[in-house]
Amino acid sequence: MLTRARLFSIFGRAFLLGLLIQLGTFCLVPGAHAGRLLLLGGLNFTGLSAESTTYNTTSSYERKVGHLGGVELGLQLAGSLELGIGASYVNRVYGTSTFRYSLKAWEIPVLLRFLLDRSVAVQGGGYWAKLTGFVNSIALPTDSSTPEYSFEQTYESLGMKSSDYGAILGLHVTTATPSSFAFDLRYVMSLANTSSVIGSVAKFSSFQVLLSFPLFGTRPH
Repeated sequence: MLTRARLFSIFGRAFLLGLLIQLGTFCLVPGAHAGRLLLLGGLNFTGLSAESTTYNTTSSYERKVGHLGGVELGLQLAGSLELGIGASYVNRVYGTSTFRYSLKAWEIPVLLRFLLDRSVAVQGGGYWAKLTGFVNSIALPTDSSTPEYSFEQTYESLGMKSSDYGAILGLHVTTATPSSFAFDLRYVMSLANTSSVIGSVAKFSSFQVLLSFPLFGTRPH
């Protein structure tokens, strides 16, 4: 359950990590100016596809809804370009009709946005993620006499690696005034094989729906 204390913890960790990234970015990205710092949160719909070349089998895990929170620094580059560098604490949830798996990850997305007009931008880039803690495995009830129960598993015991990277495509829509909130729709696709089992390939994919609010700065215009 996402309690208020847990929510503050998620945003707090993401905020501190984001500030470190942003301080480094200001120093390392030449020509960047007109920065804005965004606080963001939303929903994460994660799926997992797996393939075994050893047994010639494929499997697909259903998308389940998780949450995410974080911060992002937007730096205006030349003309209609904006560089976005963020830090997010992401809950990835996926499963089958009988099991649901939940894990946490720190994601560092780097996005390049091109403004089509004053409110709409297309964006693309990549991310690196570090999976943390344990995988919470939940056995779902199959009938009224079977209770739901959960247990924790390590990534190693599930044949999973603890890091991930991939590509991001999406849209970024800002409301009319420069200081107002923005809406993001992103498709996040793993390019790394997250399986540590020889002869197996497993990759995550997610749809992210985000709302972001400016803490300071203005959007490119």
